[in-house]
Amino acid sequence: MLRKGDNELITCALANTGFEGLGPDVLMPMGVAQRLGLSLSGGNAEVYAVRTASGIAPVYRLKEGVDVRVLVDDRDTPIIKLTPVVSESVDYVILSDRA
Repeated sequence: MLRKGDNELITCALANTGFEGLGPDVLMPMGVAQRLGLSLSGGNAEVYAVRTASGIAPVYRLKEGVDVRVLVDDRDTPIIKLTPVVSESVDYVILSDRA
């Protein structure tokens, strides 16, 4: 579950992938960021150029966090604050190893 303010999205996410990030990050497609109402403009994001399989692509690391909770059937899990990283080059939500 991802939440920013009143916007909440339940989706699948990949964990333990080797995605290191810069800290406790959650990498997400542009469409997920839009559904959460995250803004990539107005000084709200740092832009990095990263090498991907299809070439160089921009990645946006936002300055504001999002709430993330892993949903499981047998217990409650804590809500943690992660830094959103947004890319047009990914198709899935991916949790960094530090997350």
